[in-house]
Amino acid sequence: MWKKIVHLIESELDSVKYGIERLAGSSVPLRIQTYLGYGDANSLRVSGRVLRQRNLPEAGASDSEWRNFLNMTRNWFTDEVPHARLEARFRDVVVSGEADQEGYFSIEVPTGIESVSAAMWEDVELTLLDPVGEDPVTARAVVQLPSPGSEFGIISDIDDTVIHTGATDLFEMAKNTLLGNAHTRVVFNGVSALYAALARGIDGRGRNPFFYITSSPWNVYGLLTGIFELRSIPRGPLFMTDWGIDDEKFLMSGHHSHKKGAIRRVLNFYPELQFILIGDSGQQDPEIYTDILDEFPGRILAVYIRDVTETHRDADVEKLAEKADEVGVDLILTEESNAIAVHAVAKGWIRECELPAIAGQAQADRAEAIADGADPLS
Repeated sequence: MWKKIVHLIESELDSVKYGIERLAGSSVPLRIQTYLGYGDANSLRVSGRVLRQRNLPEAGASDSEWRNFLNMTRNWFTDEVPHARLEARFRDVVVSGEADQEGYFSIEVPTGIESVSAAMWEDVELTLLDPVGEDPVTARAVVQLPSPGSEFGIISDIDDTVIHTGATDLFEMAKNTLLGNAHTRVVFNGVSALYAALARGIDGRGRNPFFYITSSPWNVYGLLTGIFELRSIPRGPLFMTDWGIDDEKFLMSGHHSHKKGAIRRVLNFYPELQFILIGDSGQQDPEIYTDILDEFPGRILAVYIRDVTETHRDADVEKLAEKADEVGVDLILTEESNAIAVHAVAKGWIRECELPAIAGQAQADRAEAIADGADPLS
């Protein structure tokens, strides 16, 4: 009951604030923030958020912790536009949609195309219908469409799987998130080369799609995609969480339910595609992934778990590996990207010629971490 009361108060305050802004004519520009979407030959899923927000300065490698903190707080304390109306256009198809109370929107656009091209990416044009600013407010949403030539898909966790977050230590995680930026955040050794090799697959054509799942809030979307771009990590749609207060959550939704729900969504959307799951031992990824094996028999090729915890956790993961083995799936617990690569080569999922590049990237990442005074991460 108290969550409903707090949510009601928050919603009413947001409505009053937004009403005053509309009457007063806010000078802060309207903006459509788009997120990478996904689709197939039948439909596209585009999503994003409508905000009043000035463009934030680009993060730099030499930015101070104080500047990083200021930029991050601007992402956290957003001025959303509730119930904004938008129009999405893909070729000759036009669909309208409405944002929720927090400014988030998700629009399904029927494609009407006979086949998906090998390019894997399509553009959807978005136009803000209401509210209307002095100038038209538009944006371009980019959507991933796996081609028929995709060998498999990859669903990967981010926190402590791709990027060192310290998710098991609340203070360390907060420090990394609030005081760092895309240039200062540390990725695990060799992960960019490993993921690029998985995207290229055994035919080397780069048609295997990535999907990323994290319990981090949408407010850090730009930070994560900035890290991916700087580190040449294959891009893909992100499934993140809305931190706030409503009937379903207080501050954030459950990690377990969010991650499992996102994986189900991807697997159900692409019923003909098999997947590799990648996570870490720090939270509940091994448990969640083994549940998925039971729920979607024959759909998962392998489970890779990055070992980021003390040895007492190993026994739990080993039991889950035995359970996975019973349904014919390898669950590999390792600290090293190289070990994942060697297993993937043996299974015929990436080319053997990729191994030197992955090992070299891991060595270079380790040297960079040591030079920056960070602990070398496998």
